Amino acid sequence: MRKPIWLLLLVVPALLDAGGARAQSQGAYIGVGAGASNASFNSSGFQLGNPGVAESADKTSTGGKVFAGFRFNRNVGAEVSYVDLGKFKYSYMGAPATGTAVVDYKVSGFTVSGVALLPVSEEFSLFGRLGAFVSTTTATVSNATGPVFGSFDGSSDTAHKTTVYFGAGAQYDFLQRLAVRVEYENYGEVGDSDNTGRAKNQPDLGESAVPFPVA
Repeated sequence: MRKPIWLLLLVVPALLDAGGARAQSQGAYIGVGAGASNASFNSSGFQLGNPGVAESADKTSTGGKVFAGFRFNRNVGAEVSYVDLGKFKYSYMGAPATGTAVVDYKVSGFTVSGVALLPVSEEFSLFGRLGAFVSTTTATVSNATGPVFGSFDGSSDTAHKTTVYFGAGAQYDFLQRLAVRVEYENYGEVGDSDNTGRAKNQPDLGESAVPFPVA
């Protein structure tokens, strides 16, 4: 993909310490998030250039993440996470002499990032992040028929890649140990040109999350 895969999350971080301070204070926390993700396929890795084959891409999916972080002070923190960006599809449909096929494109991996925060009030803050995404991308050919595609049915390739990962969002601390966060994250270009094809992953609006508070 030439454009990055991105994920817009509504996440709920929960402080791990037993103190009564709000989520903006120092301490460790965990959380989960889920929402829509979006991917753009790199044409050089997917398009056949055959006028007899119609091509289409399903570039949206549902992704999510689990994460842990530490707030060093009101302005600086760090996070690690495991992210599953969902499954995307690229489809080929030709005449009977050509056949049809669908490529299932799955992306997951781990992130590490530094977080800079700007408290606007006691409860509300803005933040940005910058780090790295270590991705695993798997492309599997399914529902393949015909002389062109049939022999590839069930074939699969996997690629690993590390990309720059960044994001921005806002957080509201509505309880002493619980907060809600809305976030945009960009995971860069994943996959490779030789095996899986490349794609860029990024999030769509509308993510929700469930907290995992620790007593």
